[in-house]
Amino acid sequence: MPGGRNFFYRQLDGSRAISISRRIAYQALDAWETDETLAADRIESLAAAANADRRDANLAREIVGGIFRHRRAIDATLAGFSTRPVKAMDARPLPALRIRAFGLLVLD
Repeated sequence: MPGGRNFFYRQLDGSRAISISRRIAYQALDAWETDETLAADRIESLAAAANADRRDANLAREIVGGIFRHRRAIDATLAGFSTRPVKAMDARPLPALRIRAFGLLVLD
C-alpha cells in the first residue's frame, strides 16, 4: 500500500469494495459531469448521507479537488490508453477512471 492509501478494501467474503471516500468522490464527480452540480457542494451532503466520518469526507474532498487541479494531466494519461478522446468517452465510467488515475499519478 504505497503512501498508506488503498483504493479498495477487502470485505469479509474476500470481495473488493470501493472505500466510502472514493464512492463519495465518484458520486460528486458524476453529478458534476451530468448536471454541472458543484462537486464540492455535493460532498458534504453525500458524506452525511453515507454516515462517513471526517477523514472519509476530507479524503473525498482531496480526491475531487486533486482531479480538478490535475485534470489535464489525468485526461492526457487516460487518452493515451484509449482509442477515443476523453470527451468522446462514456460519461458514467469517466469519474471512476479519473479517480483511479489520480490515485496512481498523484496519491501513490
